[in-house]
Amino acid sequence: MRGSVVKHGNGYSVVVELDRDRLARNPADTADPPRAPGKHAAMVTWDATETARFLTAVQDDRLYAAFLLLATTGARRGEVLGLCWSDVDLGTGRAAIRQTVITVNNEAQIGEPKTARGRRTIDLDAATVAGLKEHRKRQAQERLLVGSGWCDLGLVFCRVDGSLLRPGHFSRAFTRHIRRLGLRPIPLHGLRHGWATLALAAGSIRRWCRNASVTPISASRWTLTATSRRAFTPGPRSRSPR
Repeated sequence: MRGSVVKHGNGYSVVVELDRDRLARNPADTADPPRAPGKHAAMVTWDATETARFLTAVQDDRLYAAFLLLATTGARRGEVLGLCWSDVDLGTGRAAIRQTVITVNNEAQIGEPKTARGRRTIDLDAATVAGLKEHRKRQAQERLLVGSGWCDLGLVFCRVDGSLLRPGHFSRAFTRHIRRLGLRPIPLHGLRHGWATLALAAGSIRRWCRNASVTPISASRWTLTATSRRAFTPGPRSRSPR
């Protein structure tokens, strides 16, 4: 069979048979051209002030420490929900990411970290350690109330009976808080990206790469939009006059 390569402006080509039954048109004409590299939509994130406002406003939520962990470590949603107390050392301020929570057929399940680099140890700052300590006290109270019905999976973040928390439920809780507070809408994943932006702007490149499970080369793809992450830590809890 003899043929020729016919090139078109959309970047595709096709071999057209010359000896018999030539094609009336080139099927490549209807194909979508490849996307130009480097034009991915930018992730919408909050600045330090917006993040601090959110964290301060949700301190009474039972998932506050989970939001805080996302905002101060760069961990992924499923990694936060899959974190076990046995992998958290509040004394040294370290946590080991060993598993993740995923959704399969609308059911929450334990899975493996997203990438090989996903198995890692992350640093916890003082505010996050304090938040986890308070969360552990709250969880102990919930466990006493549930009694024998407690599902002991050893999870840091779970439902009130100790069972797996669905990732979608976590994201919806975040969205409800955003609407209530009138903040700019961002996805829950935006907390991870927002932390990366502020950490990079503050010069914490080595710690960010370790916590977020990326290589230093990947860090160059982030756009810096802030110069400080001091406002990340929520202020002291205020009480409204009764």
